[in-house]
Amino acid sequence: MINSFNETRLADIAQRVGDLAAEEFEISVDEVHPTSGPEDIKGWDSTAHMRLMARIEEAFSVSLDIEEIVEMITIQAIIDTINTKIGKS
Repeated sequence: MINSFNETRLADIAQRVGDLAAEEFEISVDEVHPTSGPEDIKGWDSTAHMRLMARIEEAFSVSLDIEEIVEMITIQAIIDTINTKIGKS
């Protein structure tokens, strides 16, 4: 039961992160993949990264420290960080 809950939560996080990234970078959600990062998505520069992080904080009601923000350089890294933070609350 717990694994099913965690898998559902992880899928929900992944979907929301993908949606937020697609909105921020003005691309189709189909273009957002777990391995996507600044080298794959046109427009993912440092300014856009900070805007995405602000959206992530608001959407998931979390606070990210600078180390986390700097380390979240792929969609999967963002998903993993949010999953960890939500799991602790």
